[in-house]
Amino acid sequence: AELSLSPSPTPSLSPSSATAPALVLSNSGKRIDQAGKKKYVKQVTGRHNDTELHLAAQRGDLVAVKQILDDIDTQMVGTLSGVDFDQEVAEIRASVVNDVNELGETALYTAADRGHLDVVKELLKYSNKETLTKKNRSGFDPLHIAASQGHHGNVLAFVDHSICSYV
Repeated sequence: AELSLSPSPTPSLSPSSATAPALVLSNSGKRIDQAGKKKYVKQVTGRHNDTELHLAAQRGDLVAVKQILDDIDTQMVGTLSGVDFDQEVAEIRASVVNDVNELGETALYTAADRGHLDVVKELLKYSNKETLTKKNRSGFDPLHIAASQGHHGNVLAFVDHSICSYV
């Protein structure tokens, strides 16, 4: 059998996309233009208006979670430098990690509920007290949902993070 490859069509740019200023959309929906000005446009998808980070946490997809959070660095390169850069990246990451879906759940809550320990540990690196204590519409925070679901490893990760961070 002989394999024949035909050239694939080249996509053409529409006039509007060819002239539009370059914008980057983070997974939190925070649009960042090349001058570093931020516009908040929440990007949602899924059944409960979940962000991409929620969906990755729901699946237990550690690689996707890391990629979403690492992409913030890439999107911000060239906009600021030094301490300003680090502070801005940390602020955007906190915003992304604190995004809630329509049920009031953060990605950390979702990972804790599903028992995805590696994802919980990764999200804890970027979590602050607000992330840890934010309750969903049912009144549960990430620690309490992990405990109620019997995810002991997640409970220990929360306790360890809290002891190390807030003592």
